[in-house]
Amino acid sequence: MIRASLHGGGKGSSQTRESHEFTFSAFVNWAYANNWQLTGPESIKTKHLEAFVKDRLAQGISKRTLQKDMAALRRSLIGVGRAEFARQVTNKHLGLQARRLGFHSPLPKEKYEEARTKMNQKEPGAASVLEIGLTCGFRREEGVRSKSEILANFIADLEKGNILHVPGGITKGGKARNVTLQPEQVPPALAALKRAHKIAEENGGYLIKALDREKAVKKYANIASRYGGLTGEESTHSARCSFAHANYHALRAAGLSKQQALIALSLNLGHGGSGSRGRYCKMVYLRGVVD
Repeated sequence: MIRASLHGGGKGSSQTRESHEFTFSAFVNWAYANNWQLTGPESIKTKHLEAFVKDRLAQGISKRTLQKDMAALRRSLIGVGRAEFARQVTNKHLGLQARRLGFHSPLPKEKYEEARTKMNQKEPGAASVLEIGLTCGFRREEGVRSKSEILANFIADLEKGNILHVPGGITKGGKARNVTLQPEQVPPALAALKRAHKIAEENGGYLIKALDREKAVKKYANIASRYGGLTGEESTHSARCSFAHANYHALRAAGLSKQQALIALSLNLGHGGSGSRGRYCKMVYLRGVVD
């Protein structure tokens, strides 16, 4: 059944395809653990999806994450000829009608410090991934994939300037990007990267060890939610939102117009530099901040 996700059509990025496969693997494992004898995508019924969503919500998984999970499951169902069924099982039907945009908010300083401390006690590398997300704007996958040599390059970038050169090998979609920090953002980012590099050097080159990178991301997410208490609106993504707020305000203070700052922020976050992506950042990361 996992392979059904490969037949859903579209040209999603490699990370998106991996994420879909990971979602199907999680769904299949959940189904078998709960004695649902599914023979393939054609045997999935509404009751299975309802039970899956109910169970995940009870575990503290956010509605936004479950919206993504359901999008992946629908894609697979469409790929095996069950488009009508996929359209019938809507987010509203499953109790997931929360708005897709602007779900996450910045991580309050006290909450961040508490989460980082508790995560550090469990696994220092996980705390570092959270920290470089907040100071450098990295996605959690990018932080987890940053091996010691990549972290060393980031340190070199900030020791000679204010631009981080993020390689395509760790980004969503495999496209390299530059993250331009403002002067006041450089010291905390550099300190965070040095701490992360030290941890990775002592941990075989990795911040989080696992059998593969998907399992490493899952391990990080589990540590963040279970030990750091980062769930729902205050999730690991909230650290990236905090970076977005800090970067936008620093860009405005540097003299950029509102639109220029939005586009620069969009580039830093890896969403592209068009006006529409600037509007996306305004809606998702800066709702209530930018009119």
